Amino acid sequence: MTNKRLSCEKHLKDICLKMKFALGSFLGVLTSLKRITLEKKKLMAKACINSVALYGTEVTLEHLEYSKVIEDLEKIQRRYMRNLVGASQNVANETLLTELDLPSIREEMAIRMLKLRARLECDENSFIGKLFTLCKQLRLKWEIKYERLIKYYNMPYRSFSELENKDIEIIKNSERLRRYNSLVSKSTTNLYRKLCGNLNKKKVCLYLKENTHRKRATRILFGLRTGSNHSMMCQYSRCLKISPFCVFYPKIIEDEAHIIEECPLYNDARTILRENLKEKILGIYYKLTLVEIVLNGKKFEKYIRENSNKTKRKVDSIIKNFVESIDNKRKQLKID
Repeated sequence: MTNKRLSCEKHLKDICLKMKFALGSFLGVLTSLKRITLEKKKLMAKACINSVALYGTEVTLEHLEYSKVIEDLEKIQRRYMRNLVGASQNVANETLLTELDLPSIREEMAIRMLKLRARLECDENSFIGKLFTLCKQLRLKWEIKYERLIKYYNMPYRSFSELENKDIEIIKNSERLRRYNSLVSKSTTNLYRKLCGNLNKKKVCLYLKENTHRKRATRILFGLRTGSNHSMMCQYSRCLKISPFCVFYPKIIEDEAHIIEECPLYNDARTILRENLKEKILGIYYKLTLVEIVLNGKKFEKYIRENSNKTKRKVDSIIKNFVESIDNKRKQLKID
């Protein structure tokens, strides 16, 4: 797959080109497939694209020198992530990784390096193990890059032959915290951070898993939840509108909460939503706001996961009918 005489940087650039080719082939196949669940699409992407990106990175990657090439690899990863959920370019990359519950390329590289290190330390009696011991004693470049990795993720320095799941969790939690800190500076993600708590989530959102054939409704929900939608406030924050106020109620800011819970323009759709939700989730309906229910807030998602799959699908269908009604109304009135 690669030439052993290539330098580390050239090897990574070669991988980048192959990953782009794999992405084009993957997207071509994906468009021809119907009714494939998101989980299966993620597995296909991991097998077709990520496997190419991660080939040989255990022995070629250095955090400080090749960050530009790694950024190129992550851009390719983001392209297929956006394709999976129909996300626009305005959705933050950190939001995509969190919503789809996917590790970044950099994160996967770090985990693969630690696992290789653990295997080598466990095999000290073999020829390769002795080379590893010599490399460690002389503190060659290969040893230094692992020390950088430990320092970068603030991990306890000890024998990697004792590598445990908690060490991998340190890397994952560190990346989640980095994503959260990046989102704090973005005004359009205020609602998203509120819905997700500290973003320490490990499961994919309900609306991304159920009724996956309803791509339009999924795209609208994804936009409302992640701060990339056609609300006046969202467009105003991106300098696309001159005012953040509702077109028909000029004294009220039109954000996601106003559209879902307050705006009288959507009273008919909201009435149907309330009646259907009372029938399906009466036990928690009065404890949550419509925003938390429609956009899968932390409490609602915890409740709904404890129900049967049949209930999940029906609730998901009710919510998607509601957001499609809102979108149809806005198009009819030519608000967007």
